[in-house]
Amino acid sequence: MLARALSNLHRFSGQSARAIALRAELSPSYVYRLTAGERPPSWKTVRNYVIACDGEPNDLVDLWNAADEQEQLLPDGAGFDEVLARFQGAVRGLHLAEARPNPEAFVHALPDLAKHEISIMKSLLSTPPARRSGTLSWTATKALTVALHGDSDRIRQQWNALRAAAPRSRLLTQAFG
Repeated sequence: MLARALSNLHRFSGQSARAIALRAELSPSYVYRLTAGERPPSWKTVRNYVIACDGEPNDLVDLWNAADEQEQLLPDGAGFDEVLARFQGAVRGLHLAEARPNPEAFVHALPDLAKHEISIMKSLLSTPPARRSGTLSWTATKALTVALHGDSDRIRQQWNALRAAAPRSRLLTQAFG
């Protein structure tokens, strides 16, 4: 999925491989190998590439960890905002790997969502993301993850971490805002 996300990011940037390579301080042939999934890149390489494509590196952290078969470790003492950003980035990375389907149509095609969950999902998948308050149930989060062909076990870990990190009052009012 990482290679697909990198390839889509390149396409959405509208830049040539040579321009991205120059900005990311990589060779053009290495850029092609990255987007083809031929080489497992370092995080520094992915970060530089994403920035060169005018993307958000946080959206690819989880995909890079999965490609590198690493656990999703958060720093000790990670606060709610950091856990939330990691969760949002994981979902947005899956969306990017699927070529960013239109959030409006995509979310409405998911079954049995509450109105507030539809609104949260659309804002989460928008570029740039809109700010919305509320929470997503695990059922809704799993439906989104499966529709984006993601690993629901990885997303579940992040969803659980988000629930655990949220102060009780914030969880109900600002979990996605």
